[in-house]
Amino acid sequence: MAHISALGFHHNVQSSAAAQGLLCFLQALVAKVFYIMGFRVLLSILVLCGTAQEPSSCSSSPCVHGTCEDHETYYSCHDNCDHQPYYVCRCEPGWFGDRCHIYIDECQSSPCPQNATCVDHVNGYTCQCPPGFTGNSCETDINWCDPNPCPSGWVCADMPDAFLCQMPAGRAFSGDLCTAASCGPGWNCKEDVSSGYTCFRG
Repeated sequence: MAHISALGFHHNVQSSAAAQGLLCFLQALVAKVFYIMGFRVLLSILVLCGTAQEPSSCSSSPCVHGTCEDHETYYSCHDNCDHQPYYVCRCEPGWFGDRCHIYIDECQSSPCPQNATCVDHVNGYTCQCPPGFTGNSCETDINWCDPNPCPSGWVCADMPDAFLCQMPAGRAFSGDLCTAASCGPGWNCKEDVSSGYTCFRG
């Protein structure tokens, strides 16, 4: 479909280079004829372009990490024909740019607190907290003494990634303080016969 106005000749057909030249010639010829005759009309012309077609803008796979979407190829004829194809890349999560070729590093802004390790994910990140801390931003100090893991009557002293079980004052203890059940699964035990025992990770 095409039309002629004071602004020129516009069409949106996909055609070969020869057909484009023919369209520009028709524009000039028809515009002059109607100008001479004094008419200002809207003219529709059916143009047969043959079988030659412009290649798809997406045929070269321009999108690195995304889906290419062909949009209609527009032509604008004034003095010459300008061929202006274009495409749009719909980027996968975690990528951006006109060709989806730039990776988004969520850890680049250092969102985790000091002594925590940032682990990048697609559209997000996690903070690997230092011993004794937890939470999305490692803001919570883990209290290993709540609830009290020590024997009844013993005092628990919380430490970073460890806790100390202290015997009550004036009480003596005979036997092995570090038994399999003293600290629980995943903990190591260090015995101090004068005060009690310490449970620690690692």
